[in-house]
Formats: sequence, structure tokens, C-alpha cells
Amino acid sequence: MQGEYDVALDYYQQSMAINEASGDKMSVATALNSIAGVEYIRGQNAKALEAYQRSLKLNEELNNAEGAASVLNNIGLVYLDQGNYLKSLDSFQRSLALTDPSDKLGITSTLLNIGYLYSALGNYPLALDYLQRTMAQAEQLGAKPVTWKALQGIGMVKRNQGNFGESLDYLQKALAILNSSGSKDRMTEILTEIGAVYYAQRDYPHALESFQKSLDLGQTIGIKAPATLNAIALTYDTQGDHSKGLEFGQRAAELARETDQNEVLWQAHTTAGFAYVGLRNSEKAKQAFAEAIRIIDKLRDQVPGAETEHEEFFENKLAPYTAMIGLLLAEDNDQEALACAERAKGRVLLDVLRGGRTNINKAM
Repeated sequence: MQGEYDVALDYYQQSMAINEASGDKMSVATALNSIAGVEYIRGQNAKALEAYQRSLKLNEELNNAEGAASVLNNIGLVYLDQGNYLKSLDSFQRSLALTDPSDKLGITSTLLNIGYLYSALGNYPLALDYLQRTMAQAEQLGAKPVTWKALQGIGMVKRNQGNFGESLDYLQKALAILNSSGSKDRMTEILTEIGAVYYAQRDYPHALESFQKSLDLGQTIGIKAPATLNAIALTYDTQGDHSKGLEFGQRAAELARETDQNEVLWQAHTTAGFAYVGLRNSEKAKQAFAEAIRIIDKLRDQVPGAETEHEEFFENKLAPYTAMIGLLLAEDNDQEALACAERAKGRVLLDVLRGGRTNINKAM
């Protein structure tokens, strides 16, 4: 499969060169979109974004609304991986505005991605609404690529809501669709999600088995998966193998940084921090937690919406703050611990004050 990606990339690049020489801008835009798609699947977000933006520029110059809408939808996905939520939502909304109302599949695909965006922001009820509606529409259209992706998204939301049985059911259905179509390149995502459900149920052997299957498959087809590495790290660390937890956590952080996946990056630094705690290296642990906090603060600035959306976004990102506070208190450094506590508590408060809102008690 790795070779197939290389062959595909070479083909699209040759096609682009030929069409550039002949002055066929439409075909060049199409080739760039295809090149970006391969780079995105391989986890090369920076390269993907560059090619998508070049394709978008050409489509706009040619007044090709259909092509621009498709590219904008893809750009939104790259921004989502980067944690640039404002630009992601803007791209999806621009895509919808350009999509012809008769293009049901195009509209459904973009609404699906908006569902994933709200899931990443922690707004699970709204995410579930988008994902369930797009799944129903995709089934009517016979669009299996959208159907399995919606099933995966619903499975992720169900896991985050604690509905593990339902989550596994949706994920297994998504995996069955991919198995039937032979789409091994996308099975890595499902296998990692299935492992996450097992992890949440404290079934660590099955979690590691699923994560390892995902990692092995990804390596054979050239997919870089920092999220899977971090999941393995967290599982080892939870079981008390802090050395392996640190090893995989550092690999996850390095790869997340390389592929510009900031959501995974703060998680990997947090996992490494917990591993350092287990190894009784508090200084290294504090450095790791501080880096995770820095990244979260950066991501917070990209959250769209009002007070509630900011609360939901921050809800599942308290781990590095609380861990840092615990380390500082253990060192009798009460002043810094209090400052960190106020910083964590003040994330939503700061947004309320900046927005001119007055419901301070609720925000606290």
C-alpha cells in the first residue's frame, strides 16, 4: 500500500506537470486536489494544505464553484486536524455556500465534517445531531464512504458519553463497510477508536491489541498515526509500565509535531508527563505538562461560538492543569499551584470578560 501511495502521488504530479505545460488550469486544480488528498491520508498536513490552497486559488480564478466547494471542504478537515477550529468552521461554511442545492452528496459530506468539528469541541449533542442526520442521508444516497465515516463519528461520541456498548456497535458497523470495500487505508482509524473503547472499559489487553493492529496496518501503508502511538503510551502507563509509556508518548509527540496535529500533541505531552511522574522525575513531568498547557491555550483561541462552546471545549482538557497543581503542591509551592489553579479556572472567565458577558458565576 505504501508503494501504491507513491505511485498515485507520482501519477498526479506528472499529470499536473503535463497540464501546466499545456495551460489547462482546470486539470491542474484537479491534480493538486488529488495530490493534497494523498498527502492528507499520509498525515502530511502542511503539504496537503499547501496543495489544497493552490487548487482553491485556481478554482476561484476559473469561477469553478463546484471545485472550490470541494477543496474548501477538504481544507476544513486539515484545519480541524491542526486544531484551528475557527478556520475549519469557516472553510466548511464557505463550502456549503458554494455547493449547488442539488448536490446532496456534497452537502451531506460537509455537514458530516461539521459534526466531527463539534465532536472535537466537546459539543456532543450537536455533533450527534449532525452525524445521525448525515448518516441517514448517506444511506439514502448509497454513499458508503460517508456512511462509514458517520458511523465512526457516532461511535466516538457514544464513547465520550460513556455508552460503550453502543459505541462498539457503531464502530464495528463502520469496520464492516470498510472490510467489504477493501479500504484498508481507513481501517486504521476505526481500529484505534475500538481500542479507545476497550481502554475506557479498562480492558487493557484488548485495547493494546486493537491499537497495535492499527499501528501495524498504518506502517504497512505509510500512514503516520500519532494518536495511535499516544493511545498505546497511555495504556502502558496506566498499567504501570511508565518506561514504555514515556517511549511511546515521546514518539507520539514527535510525530504529532511533524504532522501538525496539535490536538494529539497536547495529549502526547500530557501522557509523557504522567509517565515522568511514574518514573519520579517531577522536573521533566512539569516541563511536559507546561508544554501541554501552552498548546491548549493556543487551541482555545481558535474555538468558535460563545461561552457554552468554550466551556465544553475546555471540559476534557483539565488533566495537565490538575497534574501540574498536584506536583507543585507536593513541593510545597502553594503560590504557583494557586496560580495554575486560577489559570485553569480562569480560561472560560477570561473569554467571558473579553466578550463583555456578565454571567460570571456560571462561568466559574
